[in-house]
Amino acid sequence: TRLDLKLTRTQDLASQLTNAEWLMSLPGTYQEKDRIVCVNCHTMGLVGNTNYSENEWIEVLSRMSTYALASSPFGPVKLPYDTVAGSNPERFRETAEYLSRIISSTTIRELSFKTLPRPTGRATKVIITEYDLPRRNAQPHDAVVDSEGMVWYADFALPHLGKLNPRTGEVVEYELPLLKPGFPRGGNGIAFDKEGNVWIALMHQGAVVKFDKRTQKFATWSPSGKYDNKYGRVAHLGLNYLRNGQEKLVVWFTNNTMQLAHKLDPETGRVDSYELYESLPGGRELEGAKGIVTKPGHSIYGIAADSLGNGYFTDLAGSNIGKVDFKTGKVTLYPTPTPKSAPKRIYMDAQDHLWFGEEDGNRIGVFDTKTEKFQEWATPTPWTRPYDAVLDKNGEVWTGGMTNDRIVRLNPQTNEFTDYLLPSSTNVRRVNVDNSTTPVTFWVGSNHAAMIVKLEPLD
Repeated sequence: TRLDLKLTRTQDLASQLTNAEWLMSLPGTYQEKDRIVCVNCHTMGLVGNTNYSENEWIEVLSRMSTYALASSPFGPVKLPYDTVAGSNPERFRETAEYLSRIISSTTIRELSFKTLPRPTGRATKVIITEYDLPRRNAQPHDAVVDSEGMVWYADFALPHLGKLNPRTGEVVEYELPLLKPGFPRGGNGIAFDKEGNVWIALMHQGAVVKFDKRTQKFATWSPSGKYDNKYGRVAHLGLNYLRNGQEKLVVWFTNNTMQLAHKLDPETGRVDSYELYESLPGGRELEGAKGIVTKPGHSIYGIAADSLGNGYFTDLAGSNIGKVDFKTGKVTLYPTPTPKSAPKRIYMDAQDHLWFGEEDGNRIGVFDTKTEKFQEWATPTPWTRPYDAVLDKNGEVWTGGMTNDRIVRLNPQTNEFTDYLLPSSTNVRRVNVDNSTTPVTFWVGSNHAAMIVKLEPLD
């Protein structure tokens, strides 16, 4: 069906701006704007409609730092322990001064808003479908399609593993296990094994879980000893099979708070834990986690496994790609070509090439684990801040803008970029491609709008 729409110029442009356009429009340096981490949880529209003083902003920012990352305007989730930021409100003074100076009812009215160009050409040849989830407060952080065309998602804030049937729109949800009463219960990273079972990172429950689709039962694994404590936050996981004739499954998962990588053997249940930055100078013992030393300037984020079982991770704060040797546990860091790039989620392809988004570098990167060489592509749209990157069957790379609600398609051979504009505020995180269709189909969860989004390019 074709419907030609007659549009009129909006009288309320601010309500239609993406977070990227808000940040482009505000005065100040990139460094000043980069400190506004509010966009990780909600839209800048909420920030832009405030009129707080500097001290009031300190109070707000300090309180927000005590919330779990899964918090949203629909439901702040309090952390069950004190945070360094929350106990030191003065650390927010510089950001509070900037926000109070540039955001008030007067300055916003006087602001000349900047907008990104509308899509043209190839970027308009696309069909985008949004599937509403049954709960308005749903946060489908990771949304991944299985071999049967079902889309599975982990709710970032609430204990739900969901399955969407795109053909009917039907959604079925399963309650995730409770291991730590009183702790936030949302899930994050999600992946499939060869049997089609669903693996989920249980965040503040401090574990990984496997959902057997046949029996519809869960099995969980957690680190032991000093690594099993209140600070455990298992955000991401990576699965692969050893290609040495064994076809043995290896599962790596992160502990983002304590800067650890864990290696799981599902057959035996053994979990090996590695302190990633142990050999680096400096460090601070994590209060309440005796014997755990964190290193300022370094932090693990995404994780993946290669065909030899080695674990690869992104060092978000240090701007490195890291490797944990499968046999020896030796940790090696490889600096990204772009300094302060902030690499985030990663994807290991069949050739053991590691693809990743560089949030602060505004780039897509790839690391060849065999030659140990990098290649990067700068995304043409400012404030894209790529979160994740995935390679499709045609050799094209897909990522998403966490702040500008655009899906980015890159042809690495020609360096051609295509930006598809999403219809709603989406807060793009994990991205996924279904290679069983022609052309391929792109999927992403919408944290801000409680939807699963399907993007079908027409070429």
